[in-house]
Amino acid sequence: MDPTRLAALERRVHGAYERGRARRALGVALLAAIPGIAAWLLGGGLRPLALAAAAYVAYALCLWRGQWLGRGARAGLLWGLVPFALAQLAQPLGGCHVGGACLSWCSIACSVGGLAVGGGVSWGASRAAAPVRFWVAGSSVALLAGATACRCAGVSSLLGMAIGLLVTTAPLAPRLLARRPAA
Repeated sequence: MDPTRLAALERRVHGAYERGRARRALGVALLAAIPGIAAWLLGGGLRPLALAAAAYVAYALCLWRGQWLGRGARAGLLWGLVPFALAQLAQPLGGCHVGGACLSWCSIACSVGGLAVGGGVSWGASRAAAPVRFWVAGSSVALLAGATACRCAGVSSLLGMAIGLLVTTAPLAPRLLARRPAA
């Protein structure tokens, strides 16, 4: 076969392969939008829909790229359900008073959920061949999926979830960075 025709055929085959991966990723990524849609249906306003769209895009990109990004995103989606569920359960409870300050049970639930996300994603990353990629994908998707329910106390609940993630990841960061694969 002529080398020029062979190269063109290889490009066509590779293009078809990539389009197939992208189509699959776009379909499967709908799972990442479910928490945001559920939060919106439960009276969350438009913010959960915006976060659901961001979670969908992040999850689709990670699945399309595959390998450790895809694995991290899948783990992140599962761990993101923890703060989502905790916040949904805490919202009807209202607030509590701690040391003269009024705190929302929802913001506490989001912070605890952030600790769970950080611990779970970091644990998975510590076992991955590409831990930084796993952690970045997992944390991004988990924060976006969990944040859809952390709307009750505004930015403070989202900040609590992010701080919880960072607090549990910080002790593992040197080990994760040391295991980073060579470029």
